Amino acid sequence: MSRFNWEGDLEDDCSLSTMDSYGAHAEAMDDNEWYCSVWRGDRPNSVLIFHSNEDDVMPKTGEAARKLCEWVIDAHRQRHTAMIALHGKSS
Repeated sequence: MSRFNWEGDLEDDCSLSTMDSYGAHAEAMDDNEWYCSVWRGDRPNSVLIFHSNEDDVMPKTGEAARKLCEWVIDAHRQRHTAMIALHGKSS
């Protein structure tokens, strides 16, 4: 079971928000492809971390799109934690 709590229709259009200000969205598109994105911070001042269209990645299933978003969040968290440990501040 995922430790991320996705809301909405997992087979069409869903999103999540985390306690540490990450958000993600996954949505079914045409031709058996999924759009997905990850951001951090509260809108309208949020920072886009990943966008499947801009990064030329189109998952083929909703499960793959959600997992990709979760991996991006985990990787960004690890980088964020390492930067704080090294420099005493986030970037």
